[in-house]
Order: sequence, then structure tokens, then C-alpha cells
Amino acid sequence: MTASAKAWEPEVLNSFAISPTLPSSLLQGSDGNFYGTTYGGGSRGFGTVFSVTTNGVLTTLLKFTDANGARPRGGLALGLDGNFYGTTARGGSSHLGTVFKVTTNGILTTLASFTGTNGAQPYAGLVLGSDGDFYGTSLDGGLNSKGTVFKVTTNGALTTLVSFDGANGAFPQAGLVLGDDGSLYGTTPGVSGSFATVFRVTTNGMLTSLVMFGGPEFASSQAGLLLGRDGNFYGTTYGGGNAGLGTVFKVATNGALTTLEHRRLLLRGRRRANKHFTLLSAFRSLTPKQRRSCVPVRKSFLGEARTAW
Repeated sequence: MTASAKAWEPEVLNSFAISPTLPSSLLQGSDGNFYGTTYGGGSRGFGTVFSVTTNGVLTTLLKFTDANGARPRGGLALGLDGNFYGTTARGGSSHLGTVFKVTTNGILTTLASFTGTNGAQPYAGLVLGSDGDFYGTSLDGGLNSKGTVFKVTTNGALTTLVSFDGANGAFPQAGLVLGDDGSLYGTTPGVSGSFATVFRVTTNGMLTSLVMFGGPEFASSQAGLLLGRDGNFYGTTYGGGNAGLGTVFKVATNGALTTLEHRRLLLRGRRRANKHFTLLSAFRSLTPKQRRSCVPVRKSFLGEARTAW
């Protein structure tokens, strides 16, 4: 191994002892430590909130019990008060998920419980709005049982801003992104006969469908968006495109869509496509001889061509 390769070797700070924990992404607190959630683990297997220092000291701050929430799938959001806010996909008074606040020393406050009519099963975390309130999505529930966009204040007042109905999207799995204009942007996947969408919603609940993915070119946008420095949003579809392997796209705040890259895998002049495969899983399914004949291509957002694998 070269010296440069060793320099990029990751250092394992801590290893979870119970599987499956499925830890979320980390968020750095104002104290310099990192905070996150696990979907499983804890004394009853309902998940945890933990902190870890930069030298690897891990502390379990709280263990969910189902009554106070269970199965957090998203990460945490840092509030203006220095506390952390998040969601659980299960548990709470109706066993349909919760919104919670937790302090850096592990004191938990259940702010709201989902009941079905106000949403159910939030899969993503929260985003802090410019007004100091938090915004999120729920996979299910709402007036049409197809998911919601909601707002929650730091004292637990929950407001359903949007109930998806299929025509305007359905079953959002990813979280929201705050735009430069103060609106929230997100995606819905194309499932149960509905088109995948990119949408904008204002803090008072005005929904605009910016993009509706349809036809063979695009399959489904299951992941969330990323706000670029240019003010546009970037995202991916896990299927569709020329080879059915997905796309990378850019969308402007007015809904103008640009496909930046079609994922493709070429085998001796024959295109191999399966919309249910990721690019990596498709590659792994090939024989060694087929792999050597592949022409993998990846483009960055700057348009620079690079080889993958």
C-alpha cells in the first residue's frame, strides 16, 4: 500500500456491539461531539440516541422503549436552543411514530405522536426552517393515507401542511431541504401508480410540483435533494435513464430539469440494463470475463469524465 493510500485509510473510532443497529448519519453539536441515532439496539431493541467524541468515546444517551418512540430511521437536527430534534418511525401513543427533542445529556421529550390522520411513520429526519420551526415528511398517513409534509414547533405543536393524494406525489421517504428562498424542497418516489416528483412547499403549506418523472427515461426518485452553491438542487433516480440504471439530475427552483448523467454499463457493444439493479450490484453480478470488458463511465457535477469501480 502506498503512503498516499495509507493516509486515506479510515480510522475506526468505535464499533457497535449489537447488530443490527443501522446507525444514522452524524451531526456535530455545539460542544464538538457528534450525535446520531440507531434503528435497533438498546435494552429493548427499539433504537438509541448516542454521542461520540472525536477520539472515539461513545455514550448511549437514551434507549427508546416504544412508549416514547421506536425505530428512528433519520438523523438528528440541531435546534437554535442547542438541543437535538428527530423522529421515530414507530412507537408513541398510536405506535405510528413520534417527534422528539433530546438534550446533550440525554433528557428526552416526546413533542408529538403521529396518529394516522396527522401522518404516520416518518422515515426521514427533520430540517430547521428559517422561522425556527422544524419540517419533515411522513411516509404514510394524512387525509389520503399517502404521506404528509408537516411542521412542528419546539413546544410540540404539530401542523400537517400537505397530505399527498397520488396525483401530487405519494409516500415520501426522504427528508426536506431548505432552499435559499425559505421554502422546503423534497421528493416522492414513483410507487403505487403515482409518478415520482420533485416538489416545493412553503412554510404555510402551499405545494408546487416542480417535476413529475414519467415514462421510461425516469423511474423513481427515492433519495432526497442536495442544494448546490448555484442555488439549484441535485438528486438521483434509482432507475430509469437510457439503460434503466438511474440518473443524476439538476432541477432549478422553477422546475427546469437537466439530466446530468445516465448510469450505463456496456458489455462488448451490448447494453445490460435492469432498473432494479444499482450500478454496483449490476457490476457484481457479472463474470470476471464480463467485468474486464465493461466500459464504466461516471460524470461529476462538473462534467469531468472518470472511470468507476
